[in-house]
Amino acid sequence: MSLFFSGFLDTHTEPQVSSKAWEIQTVLLIVLLKEKRGELMSVVTANDLKTKGVSAIEASLLEDEEVIISVRGRNTYVVMDLHKYAKFREYELEIALLEARADLRLDVIMKSSVNDHMLQVSDEL
Repeated sequence: MSLFFSGFLDTHTEPQVSSKAWEIQTVLLIVLLKEKRGELMSVVTANDLKTKGVSAIEASLLEDEEVIISVRGRNTYVVMDLHKYAKFREYELEIALLEARADLRLDVIMKSSVNDHMLQVSDEL
C-alpha cells in the first residue's frame, strides 16, 4: 500500500498532507467505496456498443460520469468524457508529486548519479 493511502486506515491520526492532497484522498476514497458497493458506473455491453455504436456510451454518460464497457460479462474498459479524463490525469500527477514530497520528507530516497542509476536500472533488467 502506498504511503499516500495509508492515512485512510488510521482514523486516529490527523492528516499530514495539504488540503489539496486531502481533497484528492477524499474523492478517491468515495470512488473506491462506491465501486465496492457497485454504485459507481453504468455498464454498456460490447454487444450494445456493436449494435448501437457511440450513442450507447453517450446515453450512459448523460446519467453517469464514467461508463464501463463489459466484454463477455467481464468489466474491461472505462469511458469518460475528455474533460473528466484531463482532470483525472491532473489528480494522478498531483498524487505522484505529493508522494515524492513525502518520500523526500521521510528521507526514503536514493541519492546517486545518473550513471549509477542507469547501471542499477540495467542490472535490474
